Amino acid sequence: MKISKFSRLAQRAKYLDIIYFSGSGTTWMSNGYGFYSTMSFPRISDVGEILTAFDITRKAAEDMHFGNLAYDSPDGLQDIDLDNYSSEEADAQVMQVVISVGDRILKAVKAAGQLIFFDGALLGPIQDELADDDGYIRHYVRRDAKGTPYIVIKNGTIAIAAIMPVKVLNSLFMDALKDFYGLCLTQADLEASRE
Repeated sequence: MKISKFSRLAQRAKYLDIIYFSGSGTTWMSNGYGFYSTMSFPRISDVGEILTAFDITRKAAEDMHFGNLAYDSPDGLQDIDLDNYSSEEADAQVMQVVISVGDRILKAVKAAGQLIFFDGALLGPIQDELADDDGYIRHYVRRDAKGTPYIVIKNGTIAIAAIMPVKVLNSLFMDALKDFYGLCLTQADLEASRE
């Protein structure tokens, strides 16, 4: 995991939690929208140490939430299961089409006939692992206690990230998508007639 990329996400969200799991000895970090596993992060509790470790200025820290949490195990944290395995998870396929909405690039996974959108920037901290994939990176969908889906990314059998979904499907978006689709059909016909 890239600490610098996580730090940028945390500063943008104004939220940084460090979560220690004593039973498994794992440490996770969250900006409230993504959770990231890190094996070698030291246990720190002093805000000054956190600012130094994440290269956050005191000025930027004034409006940020900082949490230093400790639990026995990674299952059931805030209804989010960060354990390596869950009997409730379903295989997910990453869709090859991305959507730009405002200043965000949204990606989606498909699982059990359902699309789950997420902010593509949340992949930044694990981008190196995704780029070095030797076929072991897998995406899964799990559900929290309320039934809301979220995405878990594993490298082999080890969970390395959990990403919260983004709600994007509303009438304005669907109308814009229909218009775009119609224009694509028109353009495809035009290009086909030129050949």
